[in-house]
Amino acid sequence: MKKAFIFCLVAAVGGTLFAQPEMQAERSRIAAERNRAQAGFALEDSACYKRFWVNDCLDEVKARRLEVFADLRRQEVALNDQERKSKGAEQLQKIEEKSTLANQQAQADARAEAINKAQSKSDRDAQKAQGLSPLGGEKAAQAQANKSSAASRLVANQAKATGRTQKQALDAEEARKFDAKQRRAKERQEKYTTSQSGKPKSPPLPTPPGR
Repeated sequence: MKKAFIFCLVAAVGGTLFAQPEMQAERSRIAAERNRAQAGFALEDSACYKRFWVNDCLDEVKARRLEVFADLRRQEVALNDQERKSKGAEQLQKIEEKSTLANQQAQADARAEAINKAQSKSDRDAQKAQGLSPLGGEKAAQAQANKSSAASRLVANQAKATGRTQKQALDAEEARKFDAKQRRAKERQEKYTTSQSGKPKSPPLPTPPGR
């Protein structure tokens, strides 16, 4: 009875949440006490039948049986109530842990996003400090590429012009050589014609006989 009173007092106060092994041990204790009480009252019932006042004896045993079993039942109810509180506390703890983890993850994500934004702003500020923006840098690169392309085209055009000039010079040289060759040939022809005009003409060949 003293143990039952202490247990009920602790359950009423509700200040301590039993762990699962302790609850299981307490249930085993209650079941063992119930079995012992049941066996003891069975023996008392048998003893009552040997007495003269059987009914009075049985009524007395029954009253004590009801009191003991009621006390054990109160202990079970208190234990069940304590177990429900313990499970509820565990569930709340799990919810709080999940909420804490979610909050920590959200805070970590927020910090990472803030760091990324700060880094992007720092990069933009650095580009502005150099007189360049991301778009300006692209335009500058495109302008440099266009300049290089224009320079390449200019060199190619100059090479083509030089080639044409050289070809024209070669053509003019060939034409000059051809004209000189023609003049020399004409002069030789004229000299030959002049030399032939000062010589006497050969007599005609004799007429063949029979004509």
